[in-house]
Amino acid sequence: MIELFGVSMLKKFDNSFIDKFYSRQIKIPEVGKTGQLKLLNCALCLSTNDNISEFLTFLCASIGFGKIFVKNPDEYAELKLRNPFLNVEKFDNIRDSSRLYIVGKSDIKISNRTNVFYINFRKKADLITVAFSKEFEFWDFEEEDIITQRMIACILAAEVTKHIVNDEKEKIIDIEFKEV
Repeated sequence: MIELFGVSMLKKFDNSFIDKFYSRQIKIPEVGKTGQLKLLNCALCLSTNDNISEFLTFLCASIGFGKIFVKNPDEYAELKLRNPFLNVEKFDNIRDSSRLYIVGKSDIKISNRTNVFYINFRKKADLITVAFSKEFEFWDFEEEDIITQRMIACILAAEVTKHIVNDEKEKIIDIEFKEV
């Protein structure tokens, strides 16, 4: 069973449900219905408290992540208040999902770490490095410009989506990022 907007649902969906749910998302051919179901069965665990993480949270929610877990109880309350339909839960409620993506350093205990990935991120000069790995390695940026932070969050959301849809394992991506 998984939950969607607080309602428990069976893991197998009929086509009418998929069409109805998928029509809420931006229909990107590369993601498709199968990819949307993969996203729905994934979870994002947020253990940092910075602008890029917050933007990434809302982007992952909008692309269809099934659950988002937050560490800070105040942040949980604020996110629920700002968007009551966002499927956000506290860290204590983490259960295994098909894939779990952790943003930032975390001390959570997961029984099955096979499909648990840390999203590691670093921006230095004109290069952004994104890594998906089994351990926390880095979350490093000194960017104060809010527009650049949002652009970086968009890049991270796109890379996470590709990682899920393509069933990828550990990897490192370097992206050239020229400031305008």
